[in-house]
Amino acid sequence: CQHLHLTYPQIPLLVLVSSTEWASLPEIFQQGVWDYLSKPIQGIELNRRLELIVDLKEKMMSQGQVESRLVELEAKLKDTEAELNKVTRRLDAANQELQSLAPSDPLTGLPDHNRMNRSLEYEWKRALRNEDPLSFLLLQVDNLQYLQQTYGTEMAEECLLQMANILSYYPYRPGDQAARYGETLFAVLLTNTHLTGAAVVVENIRQKILELNTREPLQLRIGIGHLVPNPSTSPEYLIALAQSQLNEQQ
Repeated sequence: CQHLHLTYPQIPLLVLVSSTEWASLPEIFQQGVWDYLSKPIQGIELNRRLELIVDLKEKMMSQGQVESRLVELEAKLKDTEAELNKVTRRLDAANQELQSLAPSDPLTGLPDHNRMNRSLEYEWKRALRNEDPLSFLLLQVDNLQYLQQTYGTEMAEECLLQMANILSYYPYRPGDQAARYGETLFAVLLTNTHLTGAAVVVENIRQKILELNTREPLQLRIGIGHLVPNPSTSPEYLIALAQSQLNEQQ
């Protein structure tokens, strides 16, 4: 039996046994036998057993085809996901290139308000898709108008340039960005950054600005907006969180 099973594994085996051979049935089944009939053979019983075996074999073959098809579909799905990841990376690279060609603030060279908003919109969609955190910083220089009135426009612009130089070092990831968001307002977008990481960046920025060589220290307020995007929120809400914290410091 075992030799037949190994030679023709696709063919079901049915054996005939006498009453004296019943004790050997466990061993027979271990050798690949599907079923047995007791001697003497009854024609109706033989036909019925054969029908059952053929039906079972067909079902097993059908199940095997289904499982094979599932394996094939899983492989195709993995290939599709890999191709999608490649396309996503190419889109990200193209977006970064477009951003580099987008309008910048003429004084500081940083991206302007509109360019930052477009970047935030793009990174928001990506974070929503990947369930990544986003942090958004607003930095307000409160005494810049006073410095301009007291020491002149050139000195005030020099302060802005020094701030822009500091902020330009803080986009660590490809999607991060610093921008001049208003006349005396700057913004920093930190992708895939939790609140603790954003707080570290804020303190580093604050310390470097305090070390600037200006006639008077810059009076700086920094607001942090942080969340993991979901369909019920929006980029505007993230900005509002940062603005709210900025207002609390007045």
